[in-house]
Amino acid sequence: MITRLYEPKDYAEVSAWWEGHGREPVPVVLLPECAVVTIDDEGNDIACVWLYQDNTCGVAWMAWQVTRPNASAFAVARALKIQLGAIEAISKEQNHRYLNGITELRSLKKWFSQRGFITSCEGASTFVKVLN
Repeated sequence: MITRLYEPKDYAEVSAWWEGHGREPVPVVLLPECAVVTIDDEGNDIACVWLYQDNTCGVAWMAWQVTRPNASAFAVARALKIQLGAIEAISKEQNHRYLNGITELRSLKKWFSQRGFITSCEGASTFVKVLN
């Protein structure tokens, strides 16, 4: 498996993944430019995660992690591990000292904690307000 940077043309595929998991696609206007796509051994995109970066305090946030719905659990586990390595490398290259993860999914909460993340806000929700 390998990773590559997300391109705007990937949005349609990733939206279908969210829908395949029974979730609403995240509106494209809420997504940062930086994201990583993981490609499986057959050359198919299998996972994507976005990286919000703050240039004032050394913090980056992983968000909206999604996988291809029909992918095997084994392939997804490999993809997410490789993806995390890529996200950590980008974060370090940009001089971020901290990497946050955001999820409501119980399976990803466990995944984050198994990889050295510390729970900082249990039970919190994410809110968005459109400012005109």
